[in-house]
Amino acid sequence: MELPSLIFGAMAHHGAGDDEARVALMRGAADAGFRAFDTAPLYGFGASERNLGRALKGRDDVLVLTKVGLTWGDTHGDVLFETPTHQVRKDSRPESVLREIDQSLERLGRDKIDLVQVHHPDVHVPIAETMSALLDARAAGKVGAIGVSNHTPAQMREAARALGDVRLFSAQDRYNLVYREAEAEELPVCRELGCAFLAFSPLAQGVLTGALMGGRRLDPSDWRSGDPKYREKNLRAIHAAMEASLRPAARRRGATLGQIALAWLIAERDVTSVIAGARTLEHATANLGAATVELDAAERAAIRGAFEALRIDDRVGRRERAKRLAGRGLAKLRKVLGRDA
Repeated sequence: MELPSLIFGAMAHHGAGDDEARVALMRGAADAGFRAFDTAPLYGFGASERNLGRALKGRDDVLVLTKVGLTWGDTHGDVLFETPTHQVRKDSRPESVLREIDQSLERLGRDKIDLVQVHHPDVHVPIAETMSALLDARAAGKVGAIGVSNHTPAQMREAARALGDVRLFSAQDRYNLVYREAEAEELPVCRELGCAFLAFSPLAQGVLTGALMGGRRLDPSDWRSGDPKYREKNLRAIHAAMEASLRPAARRRGATLGQIALAWLIAERDVTSVIAGARTLEHATANLGAATVELDAAERAAIRGAFEALRIDDRVGRRERAKRLAGRGLAKLRKVLGRDA
């Protein structure tokens, strides 16, 4: 299986009253040229998979990626976050993983899922047991490839060992010009193991599109306001880096700031695919256009240099820490179901 450089992220494609529009958008995205879609049972508690299944009905030319390991309605495992109606737990027990795969196949309306990734590690279940269950699903023809998401380098290596002769196909984690931790952590391990790296949140929750430039402040109700990286002074620094590096490249290439940020990431060493969501077909086709933007070495160096020079103070003070802990359920929900352009 060969993944395209750009994957449609279906994380936000669920919600009461919006199903028809979301199905139409994803169907339109496939018609426009997206050849892979990333989803998970958790997104909308099954709604994203159901909508994606409807959108891609009869489309055997499109790859579908989903996940296992986060459940609701059970009592096993550590609680990752809570909503008013659901308690989400990490559950990578073999019986749970196999049950999730069957449920995903039913929601997606497919006989086989091209790639299944473990959404979050479950420290109470040996990784070898989870991988064994996924190997059983693969042998049964229900799963094409196996990967992990949000795993540490040590956990990635353990998963690869447990799979034996079957390649750990992928690792998925956050990576963008603002959040660069993957450069020192997951990317070197992917190179070592020979597995694909899938970058999510490529536009830093929309910040790298320039939507907050021009002095616009985050409303306190905006979930991004809880991220210390997006304090006003930090946003000013990020915007300055964008003006110094993304803006000149965008002008030369006739592209948007977001397209340049995506193009930089797509061309980055060891990045196999970039997962980008969209709320309109216009945004989706604009994201596709980023795959055709080829930045030269000088432009790439200028962008990297501008963002490496960023001095962001994301320390959390006592008062802010208490406030964040009080709302940690919502914070964790946003981290997992986060919004990106």
